[in-house]
Amino acid sequence: MPIKGESFLLKDPPPRLGRIFFEGLDELDRDDLLERMAVEPRPWSVWSEPEEVDLRTVQDDIRRVENVYRRAGYYQARVERVEVEERPEGFVDLYFSVYEGEPLRVSRTVDLQYPEQTTPAVGLRAVNTLDRGDVFSEDNYFAAAERMREFLQNVGYYAAAVTPEAWLDPDAYSVSVTYVVFDGPRVRFGPIAVEGLQSVDESLVRRELEFQTGQWYQRRRVEATIDDLMGLNLFRSVRIEPRYPSAVSDPMPMVIRVIEGSAQNVRLGAGYGTEDQIRAQAIYQHYNLLGGGRRLRAALRVSAILQTADVTFVQPHVLSKYNLFSLSAGYRREERLDAYSFERFTLTPRMNRRINRRLTVFAGYLLEYNFAFDLLAPIPLEERRIVEPGLLSGPVLGAEWNSTDSLLFPTEGNVTRALFFYAGRWFGGEFDFYRWTLESRQYLQPARRWVTTLRIRVGSAEAVGSSRVPIYEKFYSGGDASIRGYRRDRLGPAIGGLTLVEGSLEARRRFRPQWWIAAFVDAGMVSLSPYDWAENQLRWGVGPGVLYESLVGLIHVYLGVPLQPRVDEPTWRLHLSIGQAF
Repeated sequence: MPIKGESFLLKDPPPRLGRIFFEGLDELDRDDLLERMAVEPRPWSVWSEPEEVDLRTVQDDIRRVENVYRRAGYYQARVERVEVEERPEGFVDLYFSVYEGEPLRVSRTVDLQYPEQTTPAVGLRAVNTLDRGDVFSEDNYFAAAERMREFLQNVGYYAAAVTPEAWLDPDAYSVSVTYVVFDGPRVRFGPIAVEGLQSVDESLVRRELEFQTGQWYQRRRVEATIDDLMGLNLFRSVRIEPRYPSAVSDPMPMVIRVIEGSAQNVRLGAGYGTEDQIRAQAIYQHYNLLGGGRRLRAALRVSAILQTADVTFVQPHVLSKYNLFSLSAGYRREERLDAYSFERFTLTPRMNRRINRRLTVFAGYLLEYNFAFDLLAPIPLEERRIVEPGLLSGPVLGAEWNSTDSLLFPTEGNVTRALFFYAGRWFGGEFDFYRWTLESRQYLQPARRWVTTLRIRVGSAEAVGSSRVPIYEKFYSGGDASIRGYRRDRLGPAIGGLTLVEGSLEARRRFRPQWWIAAFVDAGMVSLSPYDWAENQLRWGVGPGVLYESLVGLIHVYLGVPLQPRVDEPTWRLHLSIGQAF
């Protein structure tokens, strides 16, 4: 295909690529194509050099664009025209005109064939997502076969194979799809061997097993065991496979092959935030203290407004592999801007129970000594008791649900945390009150390269009898981690409140491999009374943002605009954070 202006691509040295434009895109978007192309548009960051482009690269990319469409089911698609436009300073822009055409569709209900075995088709059809009328996407075509194979391997058919076959009808411009199923013999787990251990005891590996000799083979149990073993942080690699993969038999001997890593590590980190300024942390972890998978963690964090030090000991497998006991001791010094500062010493024994891979619950006991100082906020005479030093003592309960796809940069799933604490004189403390919080974050992908985050956080605290809720246990809001556009802790009263409501809706779109643009709406309130949910107290913040996924963590810049600013505060606020906040 002739390229208009191709002479510009034959120069020596080759020109540098400026921008890329597409015409005729409806079913696929620009980013779908750029991901598969060799050429990349001129980077807008000052530290990245624009790349050179020549005629052969552009010709190869024409074929790549057409191949992307074919994989998506658009076999009529073609690049009709390419134009090269010369720009100053040795740059060129590229213009691609694309004809998409009609998609190839599945002509009838997908067939399943069983040449040898008689596996019921009900379960296989349930996991098959390719059906009559669907666009014949190659990714979905092969993914459906893999889902069927996974289903069979989860009911004992280790050697199962699912072969997809497709026949094109050129007259109807449609395709017939058949999946040929070979399930093979149904097998049980046989004897289980462990190889590769050096310093780790074999009993530690065996107690993490999600399968046992004599059970029907299940792929999900094998994968769950790999996840559990990697979660010990003692191994660099874990593989679980049949001892004799070429000779499938019932029962089937299995072997766990591991490569050990270091049982100890030290991590150092630093970052910056507009609220806490320069921050630094040092973390030491031992993953096999005294053997048995016992863990020890010591952490030190320092910033302009917060300093913490804590040590945590974890004893896994208490009566069950799903139970673990932890004991934490910590120190915290924090500054509440324009209000007060406080110091806190804590001791927390806790029993944790993993209900499943998403839900964890815990029950524990909290001993906490606090005292406030550098009081700047006016304290009513009847409230002077809330700033006195005191010991808090009582039970604590909590639960966490986590179904997200990533710990650092989630794009799908939900995280919900609930916490309840009762402090009472019955337990030797100096205050009587209870406090609870519930926070949930929902991550959705409404379209490719789009992520929507919805966050809700509510809480309340209430004194029991004639006691008061101490100032350092009250709720505060405002700032980078809550309601953007407002100063940290300045959304409500300076001495804190007894009811908290926060909500946030944020939409992000990826426009480069690690770059995102965002827009957000935040709302929140802090009330002096418990369970005071008055809507007219909500204060709103809106604005845009830019985020970058770096090697040191997420870097974000948000411009927050408060819709109800205080008279002594600016009409906008910049929120910058480099690295993980404390």
